[in-house]
Amino acid sequence: MKRFFSLTMCAVSLFAAAQCYETPCELPSNTLMVTPCGDVWYNSTHTIAGIQFEVEGATVDIDDGNLPTGFSVSSNGTFVNLYSWTGHTIPPGCGVLMVFELSSGSFLGSITDLLVSNPYNETPSFNVVEPCNTSCIWGCTNETACNYNEDAAQDDGSCVQNDDCGVCGGDNSSCSGCT
Repeated sequence: MKRFFSLTMCAVSLFAAAQCYETPCELPSNTLMVTPCGDVWYNSTHTIAGIQFEVEGATVDIDDGNLPTGFSVSSNGTFVNLYSWTGHTIPPGCGVLMVFELSSGSFLGSITDLLVSNPYNETPSFNVVEPCNTSCIWGCTNETACNYNEDAAQDDGSCVQNDDCGVCGGDNSSCSGCT
């Protein structure tokens, strides 16, 4: 299941001022970030064959339905290993790498001991950036929808439009008279 959403994240670098990101493709090259809602974003100039990391300060499960094609994941709640038995790779690019299943609230942990491998068993340098937004509010994030929630950080699929009668999410049944 692919999800499209708009949220503002802020990453802190040891070498630069804080920078906010609205999409994974705005991340600096060769970085990984976990949003408060549990989406693991990446931006890579390298082909990725596998990734492993530790999660500190939180216990997570992985939503297997949101993995790259051909990949599997093993996790014990704090250690995450994303791999492919069939030789699949993730091409250079950006997007949502995987999704943590959160029991409640926001993801407030951090990622450590990140190791990324390419198909040649090399380990290109990758960094982890931390989001500055620490809340995970679900709702409609489509600004053109009549039930848009400006506070929502994660789209919950509830977006609707006005029907021909001007009713938000209506089915045109409230219209009367000659149309």
